[in-house]
Amino acid sequence: MAWEKFTKKGQGRPSGSPAVSIYTNKNGSGYIAHRFSFNKRAVESFGLHNYESVDLYYDTETGQIGFKPNDAGIYKFFKSSNENTYHLNATRFVAHYGVAPRKSIPLQLADDGLIVTVDE
Repeated sequence: MAWEKFTKKGQGRPSGSPAVSIYTNKNGSGYIAHRFSFNKRAVESFGLHNYESVDLYYDTETGQIGFKPNDAGIYKFFKSSNENTYHLNATRFVAHYGVAPRKSIPLQLADDGLIVTVDE
């Protein structure tokens, strides 16, 4: 058998790339919660620290998710303890559109001002 040592620990998406991850958590009583988490680069690149909340959009043709930061949005941001990443609970959105959990989805700013997911 030919063993190969894995040496790429900690080498995921380049740290300079804005990205969002979709997580699913289940508590002890069976409640399932879905959360979006924006990495530090996304917070910095899109100025998320200037906003209290975000509105969510979904393109039913492409499956892209759009984020529109503002101070009167439906989904409120909460910060990680080190304030480098921003999160929002989006259980109903994820369930409604059947969005699958994924890690490190690239983000870009679209012409219409939405921050959108980009498939690689």
